[in-house]
Amino acid sequence: MGIIPSKVPTNKYTSIELFAGAGGLALGLEKAGFKHLMLNEIDRHAVATLKKNRPLWNSVCADIKSIDFTPFYGKVDLLTGGFPCQAFSYAGKKLGFEDTRGTLFLILPVRLKRVTPKFF
Repeated sequence: MGIIPSKVPTNKYTSIELFAGAGGLALGLEKAGFKHLMLNEIDRHAVATLKKNRPLWNSVCADIKSIDFTPFYGKVDLLTGGFPCQAFSYAGKKLGFEDTRGTLFLILPVRLKRVTPKFF
């Protein structure tokens, strides 16, 4: 068998990722041809990893509620997010909606209105 040549995506799609963690999904999207306009994560250690591995990415370490998304209006093809699951996990304290992390998915509709991505 011959070696399969690596394909370089020609698509120029844009994305914003919420709750990015250390960037696993972002890496896959990058390989698929997405340009990340912003990655958001509140954990400073995860953001340090993002910045070390991909210094050119706009990795923002902040509470999602404090970020102004209006500059991205109409410029984003895809909005993604791996919402925190600790509030519902068997490994966590199982506080559900009583844990602030258990309500963060409710922010999505507001961010969708401010960004207006083609897909989410």
